[in-house]
Amino acid sequence: MAQQIIKGATMLMLAVTLSLVTGIVTANAQSSHRAVATVPFEFKVGNKNFSAGRYAISSGTTVSDAIRVTGITNSKSTTRLSTTIVKSKPSPSSKLVFRRYGDSYFLSEVWSAGSSSGRKLLRSKSEKALEGQLAANTQNYERVEIALNRE
Repeated sequence: MAQQIIKGATMLMLAVTLSLVTGIVTANAQSSHRAVATVPFEFKVGNKNFSAGRYAISSGTTVSDAIRVTGITNSKSTTRLSTTIVKSKPSPSSKLVFRRYGDSYFLSEVWSAGSSSGRKLLRSKSEKALEGQLAANTQNYERVEIALNRE
């Protein structure tokens, strides 16, 4: 009986230790994917508005299906789902890509230097509506790129 209690306590301690180590490794892995950009205009991520300023961009989850945008010069932040997009050639620089409709900018892609795959954020309802309005006037969006710096 005493052996079973010791064995159970040992297994519990092993599980707790493994959980702590996994958490630390995950946190370190996420922080290594952080980049900073200075965005000189107001923009939207999904339906959330952001003012011009400095922003940290990182993977929102360990599987990198989400992009996290966090204000450095303000306290705004959001996480948005994304999908993988692939180019034939690796991106020469890390960058954010925005779609501009008139005076409205929407974050659409995140690219890392040296990688042929990037992340494409899903379009929000407000972006789809704006795109539909402009399409009726035979206008389209403009692609705007902002450099990302690794930290």
